[in-house]
Amino acid sequence: MYKANMKRLFVIIQPLQYLQALELFREDEDRYLIALWSNSKSQLNQLIDSSHWKEILWIEESGTALDVIRKRKEINSFLSNIGEVDEVVVSAFYNELMNATANYYSRASKLLLEDGVANLVLDANHHYRKLKFKVKYQLCRLFGYDIRPISGVTIFTIFPPDSDKIPSIANNVLVNNFEKLRSDLELDSKDETVYFINSAFINAGMIHKEKYIKFLSVVARIYSQNKLKIILHRFDDIDDYRSIQLLENVEVIESDGPIELYFKNRNLMPFKVVTAGSGATETLRLIYDCDIEVCLPDFSLFMPESRDEMRVLTDHFKSSFQVRVIKERDYD
Repeated sequence: MYKANMKRLFVIIQPLQYLQALELFREDEDRYLIALWSNSKSQLNQLIDSSHWKEILWIEESGTALDVIRKRKEINSFLSNIGEVDEVVVSAFYNELMNATANYYSRASKLLLEDGVANLVLDANHHYRKLKFKVKYQLCRLFGYDIRPISGVTIFTIFPPDSDKIPSIANNVLVNNFEKLRSDLELDSKDETVYFINSAFINAGMIHKEKYIKFLSVVARIYSQNKLKIILHRFDDIDDYRSIQLLENVEVIESDGPIELYFKNRNLMPFKVVTAGSGATETLRLIYDCDIEVCLPDFSLFMPESRDEMRVLTDHFKSSFQVRVIKERDYD
C-alpha cells in the first residue's frame, strides 16, 4: 500500500533491475539506493542518475556474505543515516547483502524485482538448505547481520498473478508493463536484420564452448538470407566468439548496456529477434511488440548439472513462444 511521502530503499545489482526500479518511481517519495557491482565502468553505474536519489551507497563488490562483513562500516553508516524506511526493494533472491538489508528493516514492506528466468526456478532451488549457506549465516550473525532469505514479499513482474510463473515466496504480485519506458519510444527505422540475443552459457560453465559455437553456426545457417547480428551478454567474452565472426552473414556485437534499451537507443524497430532463452525475451516482446523466436541447444548438449534447468527453461518458453531446439545431429 503506497502512501504520500514514502521512504524507500532500493538495493540493485543488475541494469535490467534498474530499469524496473524506474517504473516504480513516484514523485512524493524519498529514494535511497545501494548499488552493487557498481564500479565506474559498469553498465549499472552508467545508467544511474544521481539526481533521482536522495543518497547512494556505491559498492563495487557483488554482495556476498564476506562482502557484508568487509563493508560493514559503510553499510552500517549508510543505514543508520537513513533511519527507518517504509519499503525495501531488492533485485535478487540469492544475495546476502540484500537479505541483510531487508532483514535490518523488519517492519518495512519488501518488494522483489524480477530477475529474468532465475525466478522460474526459485521454488526448485535448495541454495538456502545447503551447509555452505548455514556456515555463512552463522558467521554473519557474529557481526550482527541476519542473511536469512526474504519471504512474504510483493514481486514486481511482467507475469500476471494467475500465471504459473509466480514463485511461492510472493504474497502479492505487482504487474510491470514497462509503461514509462514504452511511452518514451520513438522508433522509425526497420531493416531485414535478425538480432540474436545471446545468453552467457559459456561463461556460466553450462555448455562447452565448442558445442555452443557450433550451435550458433547452425543459427547462422538458418538465417543465411539475412544479416545476423549476435548481441553478446554483458558477461560474455568476445574472444570466445571470434570464429563465428568469420561467417559472411554474422556480426558479433559486445554488450554496451541493457538489451532492453538497445533498440530504443538506436530508434530502431527490430524486424526479427531470436533469443537463446534470454531473461529479456518476454520484456523485449512487451516493450517492442516485435516478432520473437527462441532458439536453444538441446538440453542434452549442456553439462549434466545444467540439464534440468534447461528443461525448465525450454518448457517455459514453449508455452508462449515459437521454440526451435537444435540437436547435435543438426550440426552436420
